[in-house]
Amino acid sequence: MSNELIFNNYLMLLKGVVEVYIHGTLESSNEDVKETLKTSLEDILNSQRDTYNLMVQQDWYQVNNVKTNVIDQTYKKVTNQWFVFFFLKIWYNYFVIGDDYMKTIVHNHDNLTYKDINDFTVRARALLINDDNEILMGYLDGTYQFPGGHVEEEEKLSETLYREVLEETGIRIEKKEYEPFYQVNRFYKSLDRDGINRFKQFNYYIVHTNEKYDLSKRKLDEFEVEKNYELRYIPLDKLLDELDRTMNDNKRNIRVYEDIKDVITYYFDEYKWLRWLYVY
Repeated sequence: MSNELIFNNYLMLLKGVVEVYIHGTLESSNEDVKETLKTSLEDILNSQRDTYNLMVQQDWYQVNNVKTNVIDQTYKKVTNQWFVFFFLKIWYNYFVIGDDYMKTIVHNHDNLTYKDINDFTVRARALLINDDNEILMGYLDGTYQFPGGHVEEEEKLSETLYREVLEETGIRIEKKEYEPFYQVNRFYKSLDRDGINRFKQFNYYIVHTNEKYDLSKRKLDEFEVEKNYELRYIPLDKLLDELDRTMNDNKRNIRVYEDIKDVITYYFDEYKWLRWLYVY
């Protein structure tokens, strides 16, 4: 795993921790607890800012100087006011990670640490949504999935997103620094004799595009060809029903559809509102 990818994962982890402390501060009715959370939040934000600045210096994170000045000015204005955390939340999600707000989910039933992990896999998946409010889904061996795949060596997540979408759909999405709006981290303890503990990270991106898929531009692997990998446009408001219809008794569907449903539900229930709050 490259240093850039390690720092990206660490930055995403800090963002999730900040979110927890902000919610705790806003919702706590105990002043002592609120003050403790505020102090901890300041420390975490400083760590986040240091990490962010280091990544900018290494050219791992693009930043607009005008926005940086706005961040500093806004931060100073609201630091000592009671609604500081509300504005920090906006600053954090809009100016730091862009107009995409990310939620982080961790599944770690065996309480593994990163030091326990022998095998790391990071994946990027795209929610390709058009102006007709349709989402483009892959359909393979009886299972729906978002187009996407794993990060190759020395590859940035945005590069993975671009490459995988092109290989699986023939769509050339805009080349830019995309940020995930939803992330799932799964720790797996070895259950066999190989003794390998695994970590799998799934990063979900919203990509608005009206470009149609092009089968002639796809580059499927042997498994996808063998299993007749299909592409289907589904109305967003019908997707959950379609997943239920195709669930059957397929154990793989139960696991894969759990994440898909969580991602789509979050997009419907929270992300659209948050996007309006931060952008407009």
